[in-house]
Amino acid sequence: MYISHGNRGFTIGVLILARDEAALIGRCLDSVKEADECLVADTGSVDGTPEMALQQGAHVIQLEWNNDFAEARNEALQHMTTDWILVLDADERLISSIQDVREWIYHTNGEGSTVKIINRLSEEDVQLAVCHRAVRLFRRRDTFQYKGRIHEDIGPSITQIYEEAALADSAITIEHIGTLPQHIQRKNKPERNKQLLLKSIELNPTDAFLLYGLGVTAVQQQELDDAYRWFSLSRENIDLHAAYRPTLYRDAIKVLLAQHNPHTAEEWLQEAISSYSEYAELYILQGQSLFQQGLLQEALHSFQHALTTSSDHYVTENGSNSYIPHTWIGETYRQLRQYSEALKSYNTALVDHPQYEPALHGFVAAAVELHVSEEEVVTHIESLWEQREQIDFPSAVILVRVYKQAGYHHSLAQLCVNRLSTPQAIYGLTIAWIHKERYAEANGMLHHLLQTTRLHDNERRQLEDWQAICAWQAHLQGKPALVSNANWAPAVREAYQLLTRSNQAIASGKAYIHKYTIEHTEEQSAVEASPHKKDIQDSVAASHLEGTSPSGELYEVLDRWITLLRDEALIQPLQKWTFHAGNRDLKCAKALYAAGDIYSSADILLKAMTEQRLDAEGAMMLGEVLMQKQHWQEALDLLEGARLLHQEQVDVEQDVSARLDRMLALTYVRLSEHYLQQAIALDPKQQAWEEQLKMIRLAIEQLSSTPWELPRTTLQRRNIQLVQSEAVRLSHRSE
Repeated sequence: MYISHGNRGFTIGVLILARDEAALIGRCLDSVKEADECLVADTGSVDGTPEMALQQGAHVIQLEWNNDFAEARNEALQHMTTDWILVLDADERLISSIQDVREWIYHTNGEGSTVKIINRLSEEDVQLAVCHRAVRLFRRRDTFQYKGRIHEDIGPSITQIYEEAALADSAITIEHIGTLPQHIQRKNKPERNKQLLLKSIELNPTDAFLLYGLGVTAVQQQELDDAYRWFSLSRENIDLHAAYRPTLYRDAIKVLLAQHNPHTAEEWLQEAISSYSEYAELYILQGQSLFQQGLLQEALHSFQHALTTSSDHYVTENGSNSYIPHTWIGETYRQLRQYSEALKSYNTALVDHPQYEPALHGFVAAAVELHVSEEEVVTHIESLWEQREQIDFPSAVILVRVYKQAGYHHSLAQLCVNRLSTPQAIYGLTIAWIHKERYAEANGMLHHLLQTTRLHDNERRQLEDWQAICAWQAHLQGKPALVSNANWAPAVREAYQLLTRSNQAIASGKAYIHKYTIEHTEEQSAVEASPHKKDIQDSVAASHLEGTSPSGELYEVLDRWITLLRDEALIQPLQKWTFHAGNRDLKCAKALYAAGDIYSSADILLKAMTEQRLDAEGAMMLGEVLMQKQHWQEALDLLEGARLLHQEQVDVEQDVSARLDRMLALTYVRLSEHYLQQAIALDPKQQAWEEQLKMIRLAIEQLSSTPWELPRTTLQRRNIQLVQSEAVRLSHRSE
């Protein structure tokens, strides 16, 4: 649709609906200051939003809020005076210029246009976003009205009068940062949306769009069972030509894959792909479904198909036909243990988007398997990054996480040490010092962060936990540490005191390799038998009698610290802790296993099993060790026990349950192979048995390709290699 002489001399107005958006309204208005009119319709702000808007030259009106977005927008439209209206939210900004908008209007004879909206998902990675289109630019006409209490839309009222040809897709682009986690948390939008949708659904119980909206809200609130239920109801009632139908399928399939239900996801995928064959994200989801089933060659085909598919008519994550499928191709090759091919695919993704975190993690993991040095890996990653932009914070937080998970602590320190003007760099350097056992210095940096940085409650708690752990470890080293614990929670102070009170016992503890690798020395046996092993348990009991802290709070702190040490793969503090961990020895053992010290962990887990206090998680860990050693029957006994324990629990995580199912399935078919081989050996003439054996081996190949082992970071996998190498070295020395 081109030149319309009626568009000469037109005016453009911007309409913004706002409430308590003082932190964001400024950037929104700055982006449209060249418009002929800016109207901010305020629905009850108490944070100074109207005053800020007035200061920037906007016209402000006050609207009564009746829990209805369409009503509020329609009332605001009555106050607009320009020929054309561009609608923004306060947490958005116009990326295109007002001049770009004028150019588009000048060359159209339509009634309105869709614009591209980039919904940001990450503060650090500007490309991590989901894009969609919405009608935001339209002529001012009394007949154009918004509909919908929530997720309101003006498009239907335009096409109802002027048909579909009245709307066209424009190149105008808007950035939306209200989808960033911190803003969602600040506004509590999911709960607000849920309540509005529930009110609407009472009047229209089969409205597919409202049902879909409830599903989206449930996803945001991590209520996946409810989300799938709402999505299924929406699917039953949706019009085949509804604009949001492809997005409904996309979101429902994502939920099913998050629930480790790839077979049901396949049903949705077949129907979706038959209708929307140009939707690249559907092929990525299909590949992920096949990946979960262990059909890795088929998954590769789907990911490669995504690379050849493109359309901007769908709600799509950036990179869906480029770096995202390349990253998944890398993941698939890594699962196939084809590390050179994996490295190439990850690198292709990084050439396209050097800050894409999943590709960075995968590249490092594949490089470690190929024994590429830390220096080579880091040099390559940073050179790709610097071809696009300078390495600096906050985006460099991505590299902090990547180097941290890889165990590249020298590179982490180098990255952060010259950028200590930012809290993120100070924290990164602190983690590097912790891994280098420079606990006193790390303690001091944590003290600085706690004193000078604005923190959320959970961030402050984690830093206090690390400060206490560093103070404890510095105490063991006999080094002075800056211990300012006046602001610590009482339970944190008490946990620190309990650990330092047992200083002598802890300091005497020596890391040891599992007795099935080398024999325990008399010294190690003496340490295990030491009465100091019960120090913490006795101290905790004493503290309860003194009434210094409720046991629940103290144990919660101790458990948090074990989790921190596990996630950072800090084996040495965990090893020391196990010698006197009292009733925390099982949790320490499981943390050691995840951190990479399988041998020390297995010794404690076996002891717990003989004492009949091994839980399902510990049984799965021992079962995994036995599976790796191909002791299938013993593994099956443990895994069956884990399943029985899971049946008694009500809060088993879905990914843990799915992994146990995969482990059991692989164990069953391995045992079937074993018994069938024995039968064939006794009666080789049974040709049908040979055919059955081939089918079993195909099943083994597929199941072996599923992610049945405990997920670990690159650092945790490197720890396994180091512990195994040390075990071999000590075994040779003892011969």
